[in-house]
Amino acid sequence: MPRLSPLNKDQLDAAQRAVFDKILSGPRGKVGGPFPALLQIPTAADLMQELGAWLRFESNLPADIREIAILVASNHWRCEIEWEAHKTIALKEGVDASLIEAIASDTAPVNASEKERISISFCRELLRSKFVSDATYASAVEQFGLDCTVELVVLVGYFTSLAMILNVFESGPADPNLKLGL
Repeated sequence: MPRLSPLNKDQLDAAQRAVFDKILSGPRGKVGGPFPALLQIPTAADLMQELGAWLRFESNLPADIREIAILVASNHWRCEIEWEAHKTIALKEGVDASLIEAIASDTAPVNASEKERISISFCRELLRSKFVSDATYASAVEQFGLDCTVELVVLVGYFTSLAMILNVFESGPADPNLKLGL
């Protein structure tokens, strides 16, 4: 059961409303997921939405790898709303359903490409051990380049934060009348 009351945009103060409108008019086109909780602190909400918008819509990390990383983080944190939203996006970005099932069941993917295997291994290792081995790091840098490897780490950290926010505040499905959702 959600721990916060449904968001009522008419009750937002000026700072909250400014961030709400910024998110709504940005690439997401909706305000939801962790943002109703984050709007309690408008500066945090704005900074998080800026980073998230860049990660999802402007970074150089390939879209399929981005979604795989998000699913690994969502699965690790058992964040259902994040999982469901990004499972749909991952399928649209060409991630095979069997690979998504392997992430969900925490098993080794069958018929995955080298870049998919490396991304899953890198993200799982980072989340489980809080580090990555030299071999895992070298594989990621060789496959994706240093810049995209940094982006991968930032992405996992960002979606870890979102998962914690969603889990703590028990965020549920979005209210379609407010254009809420991830």
